[in-house]
This record gives sequence, structure tokens and C-alpha cells, in this order.
Amino acid sequence: MEKTRCSWVSTDKCYQEYHDNIWGRAVTDSQELFAKLCLNGQQAGLSWVTILKKQANYEAAYFNFDPIKISTLTDEDVERLMQK
Repeated sequence: MEKTRCSWVSTDKCYQEYHDNIWGRAVTDSQELFAKLCLNGQQAGLSWVTILKKQANYEAAYFNFDPIKISTLTDEDVERLMQK
């Protein structure tokens, strides 16, 4: 059976997975909310599907979006991450 999706969802499998399993669902976990904030901040000037496809890279770079660990990044760490 074909799923009904919003008109903004493309045929991209990554986008469809996001729409079907993540988008529109309430989030109450603070670390998951922080992850969403980080990913949305990365979107400036990019399509959301680009961010979704790179999400694993962001998770690795941001210590699985752990704000305590992120706060320990040095200037050198930030420079290194910006080069990737």
C-alpha cells in the first residue's frame, strides 16, 4: 500500500524515511531536542535533505549531540571540524 506523504517530500528515500518516522512527532528528550537544534542550525542555505544525508557525520562531530562534550571543544577542535 502506498503511503500518503506531504507534498514537500521528494522521492529521495532519506527524505521519505524522515517524513514517515521523525517529522511531526513530539520530542521531549533534552538531548534529542538539542540534536534537532544543531541540525536545524546547519541547514542555513542548504536543503533539509542535504542535512539528513550528513546527519551521521554531524553526530560523530558533535559527540552524538552531547552538549557537555561539545562544550569541551577547543578552538583547534572547531578549526579541525570546519575543515572536514
